[in-house]
Amino acid sequence: GLTARGCTGIRLDSRGLLAVPAKSARRPWRDAPLVSLQRISPDGTKRFWPGAPIRGTVHVLGAFRRANLTVYCEGFATGLALFQACVTCRVVVCWDAGNLAQIEHVPDTPRVVVAADNDHGTEAEGKGNPGRDAGGLLASRLGCGVAYPQEIMGTDWADWRTERVASRLAGRYRGLPTEATIRQSVDAELA
Repeated sequence: GLTARGCTGIRLDSRGLLAVPAKSARRPWRDAPLVSLQRISPDGTKRFWPGAPIRGTVHVLGAFRRANLTVYCEGFATGLALFQACVTCRVVVCWDAGNLAQIEHVPDTPRVVVAADNDHGTEAEGKGNPGRDAGGLLASRLGCGVAYPQEIMGTDWADWRTERVASRLAGRYRGLPTEATIRQSVDAELA
């Protein structure tokens, strides 16, 4: 249900995989050197460039415009869902909970939030909740709030969006409202 909006700098490689640049988080984003790539297959499998470091890297959506909000999150799909819901924000994709907790960049926008994953399945197994914990650590360092999705089957904001749209599509009467209207409504909630 996501579009290509926000995919500046993303390419398809010769095998049809998305190639998402991973740049250093410690420099200004526009000038940051390319450190690695994340390749995403059509089935959702994610792989980083073998041997290239990923710690301390990010992918930024909305980096070349004035933003009124910076949102930090884990994965690319989550970042894309957040950006498409609120195109005036800057979304910093940190790849995973371990990297999210280590980000040291200071945002240059008046408002900041961490959109953490909610690893409730891991928590149910007695292994903690790495998404919420890492999000809380970063939010504490940045002095901002943290938000995580609740009461969903999935774990992140892209899952929240997908599940919310599917639920509303299933409950509509005679095709009304339209799918586009439902997606707009869900995106407004997410924003």
